[in-house]
Amino acid sequence: MYRGMVERNPEAVQDAVHFSPAWSQIVHTVLVVDDSAVDRVLVGGLLKQQHGLEVSFAANGREALDAVRSHAPDIIVSD
Repeated sequence: MYRGMVERNPEAVQDAVHFSPAWSQIVHTVLVVDDSAVDRVLVGGLLKQQHGLEVSFAANGREALDAVRSHAPDIIVSD
């Protein structure tokens, strides 16, 4: 999903993960769900690097449900 966007416009991905200052008060953990390992790492890395969030990953719906049960993320990002 994000690979083509990054190749054409790397800044677009950074803009896509922009949070307003209010979000930083309530969002601390994020679960990134994507079947593409490259996209998971890209999005998760940006969220961690730019916003200092704790990021966990899931490759599919089953993994995502397991992660939600065990980690209870504040927000889920999925394609």
